[in-house]
Amino acid sequence: MVAKATFGQKGAVLPALLMAVLGNFWFAYNAWMLIDVCYTVFGGSAVARCLILVNICWLGILAYKYMVGLGRAVVPVVIFLAAYFLVRLIIPAGRGAVDSVASNARPFIVAFSTAFGTFVVSGTMTGDIVRFCKGTKDTIIVTIFAFFVGNSGSLILGVLASAAVPGIDQYFGMALFLGGIPLIICAGISQWSTASSCLYNAVSGYTNIFKNVTWKKGGCDRRRGRFSGSGQRIYL
Repeated sequence: MVAKATFGQKGAVLPALLMAVLGNFWFAYNAWMLIDVCYTVFGGSAVARCLILVNICWLGILAYKYMVGLGRAVVPVVIFLAAYFLVRLIIPAGRGAVDSVASNARPFIVAFSTAFGTFVVSGTMTGDIVRFCKGTKDTIIVTIFAFFVGNSGSLILGVLASAAVPGIDQYFGMALFLGGIPLIICAGISQWSTASSCLYNAVSGYTNIFKNVTWKKGGCDRRRGRFSGSGQRIYL
């Protein structure tokens, strides 16, 4: 609707398509991330990773109706990760979490672009994040908590943990923590819920661009034969 108001009915097709394709790529990325976590913990062949990836993609599609529940499950996951970072990495390092020098230094503009890019990408999900809000006030509050509190808090913890333990792996040592099981659980819940959100965004774009693409084709509850989400087609 914003794209239509800005660019007109025909002009809105390109930005809507761009957002839809971006949602597809993020859906695939989240599925791949979970596979990489499993591979890091358990090992395995490339063929097995590909087969598991395909099945996880199908699970993300078939389990869209559980997205809201998965969203609630993410809260304790985030709390656990924050506690892990603080207790095992940041607090033991003391001032090292602030004063240490990065083992692989990067230009400031690279760090800035990476951090800023997360907000840009997250901005594409704003419509999905706030779609259950009841009014303008709720929408503003949810947006503030999602981006400025949640996203910024996670970025700050990641920066401090990286500084506290220079050269730490991309999963902050969690692959070795309790056999990597907590890492797999956290990745499964968080990545699955995020993948479902990306699926919703992608299907939303396609249903508006291509009139023969329906919600039933994009995300379907196989038992009932209809789309299990709350989305509606908003014709451009």
